[in-house]
Order: sequence, then C-alpha cells, then structure tokens
Amino acid sequence: MENRVNRYYTLLGIFSSIGYFIGTTVFVLFGGDGRLYHFISGVLGAAVLVITYHSYYQMRFPDLNRKAEQLLNDERTILVKGKSAELTLKLLYLFLLIVMAIGVIIDDSWIRYASAGAFLVLNTINFIIFKVLDRKM
Repeated sequence: MENRVNRYYTLLGIFSSIGYFIGTTVFVLFGGDGRLYHFISGVLGAAVLVITYHSYYQMRFPDLNRKAEQLLNDERTILVKGKSAELTLKLLYLFLLIVMAIGVIIDDSWIRYASAGAFLVLNTINFIIFKVLDRKM
C-alpha cells in the first residue's frame, strides 16, 4: 500500500505538469494573448487533469487517504523528512554562497546583495521555525 501512495503522489505531480502544458498549449492554439491569461489557462488545465486523476484514484483505492495519513504520522517518515530538509537547506546555503562569490568576481553588487539577502532570510526563517517547533514538541 505504501508503494501505491508514493505512486499516487508521483503521478499527481506528473499529471499537474502535463495539465499545465496542455492548458497553455490550448490557450495558444486558440490565439490567446496575455501572460496572465496564459498562466491562468495553464493552472486550469492542471487543475482539471489533477481533479480527474484524483477522482479516478479515489474510486479505485478508497482506503488511500487513510494509508497516506498513517504514513504522514510515521516516525521514520518524519525523521527522513527532517534529514532531507536539513540537507536541502545546506545545499541552498552552498548555492547562495557560490552565487555571492560569482557576484564578487564579476563585480555585480545586485547579485551580491540579493544572494546575501536571500541567505539572511533563509537563516531567519529557519531559526523562527526551529524555535516554534521546539516549543511545540
């Protein structure tokens, strides 16, 4: 059942991407113009495809929500998510430091300040979320 839940969420992401591209393609083929309407048609296409897929999967496997909720509250899953979030944050820090170094090398103050600002924002958000979750648990 765990494989079925993983497959469901993987296919949900794939179908949302396909639906977005179908929606924007239909918009362009009908001669639509405008960035906002282009985006909205993509989102509508994704929503239609995702809702259709979700309805089909729920009819075929009605106990999917219960199993997904069990997996969400599983201690191992929570630990793995925490470890992956920590690694992702470290990789983002590394990426921002590389971008900051590139800004120094090419002498572009906008790149330096934007990457330094993003670095500070990430650190601040991480600190606040850590303190909030530390109080909760």
